[in-house]
Amino acid sequence: MKNKLIFIILLMLLLPMSIFSGEEEPSVWAKDFIDKVSEQDILKEDFFKDYKKNITRGDFAYLGVKLYEHYTGKIATVGDATFTDTSDEWVLKAKNMGFIGGYPDGSYLPEKDITREELAVLFVNLFNASGIEYLPSDNEAFVDDEKISTWAKASVYIAKKNGIVRGVGENRFDPRAKATKEQAIIMFNNVQTSPDLINSGIVKKDLFVETIYPPEFILSKEKIELGEYTSIIARNIYSPEDLYIKQALNPNAKFIKNGDHYLCILPATYYTQTGSYPLEYGLEGSLKIVDEIEIVNRKFSIQYLTVDKQTETETRSSEAYDQYNLYYKPALSLNVYQDANNDTELGQFILPVKGRLTTEYGQNRYVNGSPTSYNHAGYDIAANRGTEVVSTYKGQVVLAMELILTGKSVVVNHGNGLFSTYFHLDQMSVSKDDVVESGQKIGEVGSTGFSTGPHLHFSISFYNLNLEPGYFLYNEKVTYENYIDLFNSK
Repeated sequence: MKNKLIFIILLMLLLPMSIFSGEEEPSVWAKDFIDKVSEQDILKEDFFKDYKKNITRGDFAYLGVKLYEHYTGKIATVGDATFTDTSDEWVLKAKNMGFIGGYPDGSYLPEKDITREELAVLFVNLFNASGIEYLPSDNEAFVDDEKISTWAKASVYIAKKNGIVRGVGENRFDPRAKATKEQAIIMFNNVQTSPDLINSGIVKKDLFVETIYPPEFILSKEKIELGEYTSIIARNIYSPEDLYIKQALNPNAKFIKNGDHYLCILPATYYTQTGSYPLEYGLEGSLKIVDEIEIVNRKFSIQYLTVDKQTETETRSSEAYDQYNLYYKPALSLNVYQDANNDTELGQFILPVKGRLTTEYGQNRYVNGSPTSYNHAGYDIAANRGTEVVSTYKGQVVLAMELILTGKSVVVNHGNGLFSTYFHLDQMSVSKDDVVESGQKIGEVGSTGFSTGPHLHFSISFYNLNLEPGYFLYNEKVTYENYIDLFNSK
């Protein structure tokens, strides 16, 4: 038995070792191609593993540089290329050679997977950067042609005509599927062996496809309640003039540049009718996304207030309302604020003053026994007179004046149609057109105007649509039951 075991071990040592030993083997249809590429000894040995895993942007940079050097006879260099998130030499060489680019924030995301249509675009960009002549686009379309992004279509059919990509199943391309490493290695082989690809040495920079990162749209919530908002983030947008949205929820909704992306806010105030709202958005002529937003009801409580008759008479007059309509309401249309980065972080708003919550958002009120015709626009927060009030977020002051109805009043625009309001102040520390930072003092708690005692009336609105401030402060509504924990949470 011992001699038999020794014989088996010796036999195993004498057998030729496969490049797949100890590693995940490739698919049957890919094995011969991978064998050929391996025998060329162009790619590093540790690249031949994990064949069925998705290829990453970093993987492609390595393959691309090797092909660039193969076709041009030049040694790729890093040069002055940089990215904010990687110092990988192959990625930097690929950037310096001109066939990859980064995101607007300077990153490359080397670990991000690549789709099949992205991979085709990257290969054609590599051809153009390497001076490789190729046959024009194939005229025979894939059966799922309509699913190929407009920005990628030309590159997909160039790659098809030159034998770099092929269909799957019944001539489908499956453009949004993630490309695997074995697929990329086969494409690497096809590029090397294609008789139609000839190096002319002429770099065709005008034919580069800049949009190698597909447009991405993210709808934050499909169901919201009264007082809440949802938003759509659009990333990798290279033709912002093509952005569009069709909906019946709010006429002011549109995509606005917001840092490295575009943002569209869709609000539901307490007057919004509940139900389902069809939603369509995307890029004119190339990408249409159909969704639906459901608006659900929120039960608002009733508050009974007793106010000194003289105070009510002096501050709730027709003159007071005329002044309010003349100055306050127009201020909520002055969307003037833009900072250097032009970005609004919806989750970074802060509480302007700590105190006792005396009125919730949306409450219905009876004043001296008579119902009001409106819901409460925000929070009433009781605090000692003179307590510092700060701006909930960075922005520009669009109103700072004393009004008969609301007393000393400040309104700050935060960009993207968002406003914060501060009523009944004892003192104001800012003037109209001042630019303020988040947390900067704008006044002190008081009891000016129609008020029963020292408190801050604080509200957040999308233009003139009042929203639940809690969704900007804590990503949840604030109530009498939870305000103590939330007010002290940050």
